[in-house]
Amino acid sequence: MSVVTDRQIRESDKLIDALTRHQATLPFAQEHLALHQPLNVQLRARREADDRLRAEWKTANEARDALADQYLNLYLDAEAELVDYLGQGSPLLGEFLWTGLGVLDRPFEMLSVLEKVRAALINHPELPFGAGFSAPLPAAIEALGNAIQEAERLENAVRESARQRQEVEASYRQARAKTRRRLVRHFRAGAYPPELDEFLGL
Repeated sequence: MSVVTDRQIRESDKLIDALTRHQATLPFAQEHLALHQPLNVQLRARREADDRLRAEWKTANEARDALADQYLNLYLDAEAELVDYLGQGSPLLGEFLWTGLGVLDRPFEMLSVLEKVRAALINHPELPFGAGFSAPLPAAIEALGNAIQEAERLENAVRESARQRQEVEASYRQARAKTRRRLVRHFRAGAYPPELDEFLGL
């Protein structure tokens, strides 16, 4: 949620209400209401879109990470079988096992390892337990790959929504400044009514 957008919506509501109540005494009220009312709608729409997309992105990340954890267990079972069968020092282990630095906890690393294990099992059909581990790998690789892509898609959507929200926020600031200048000119032409602070203290 954007703090800026929330503040601007409150300001916009106040300005629209003031212009509406003083239409009889402000000759430019209709013109500026026509400027601010659509922007108010856009600000609300962008806030709602941001909130929705961020919630969807969070859910997608959680689903992706849950799959990665699930398939990590599958990989660890295969690793234990391979080490037990081939021996800790076997050069073949490099074809199967995770050789990266640190802990294997990133979804895209998990996907890479699953693809590596699948390819190695295909290349070594002589392994007695190979068929058992190979069977679930295609579905696991597809599911995790799709989950990663969905999380990335939503991340990009969140960024694009934020960009569009910032554009609407900028348009509102310009409209607010335009209305403020017009109010200043209007009230300088005559006596300053008590409502001046209401209009200009946004």
